Amino acid sequence: MPIGTAEHDVRGVLMLARATGAPLFDGDESGPLLGFAGQAALAMELAERRRESEQIVLLKERDRIARDLHDLAIQRLLATGMTLQGALRFIDHPEAADRVLRAIDDLDETARTIRATIFGLRIREAGPAAKGLRARVVEVVERAAAVLGQSSRVSWQPSQDANFQTARVGSPSSPTSQLPYREQGL
Repeated sequence: MPIGTAEHDVRGVLMLARATGAPLFDGDESGPLLGFAGQAALAMELAERRRESEQIVLLKERDRIARDLHDLAIQRLLATGMTLQGALRFIDHPEAADRVLRAIDDLDETARTIRATIFGLRIREAGPAAKGLRARVVEVVERAAAVLGQSSRVSWQPSQDANFQTARVGSPSSPTSQLPYREQGL
């Protein structure tokens, strides 16, 4: 007995069996089976709708987190970095100035990491079909790093020309590769 609804094709099969040599099922016996198959199809449909609803709630929460991270955390990091840059002119000691410059660089790197995390949340939201070049490069690099037993890091350096980007792939303990990207491809 097929299990399905008018909206969807067959989702499964419900089967009754008797021992070899037993009489076949008659209409009176198989009638309730039709009702049960309909109820099973409805239960499967409701479970799918519930999963979809939970997925929508999760995606909305991720979007809210991404907005909050961008609006609050990144803006504060950038403002703190700019404040430190402005304070550099008042620092006469070279070691202190170097420390402040490193702190500014760390703040910039933290902002980039948060942006990459936000980007990752949005890629997962959109699904695998919407993966762009950056997501595919990150995926390939992560797989290669796992196979090679190396750590990896992908950073994107935007250029003056909006149609050109360079993906720099590597880490301090591994070789660095540059993949120039234009609209025409790598």
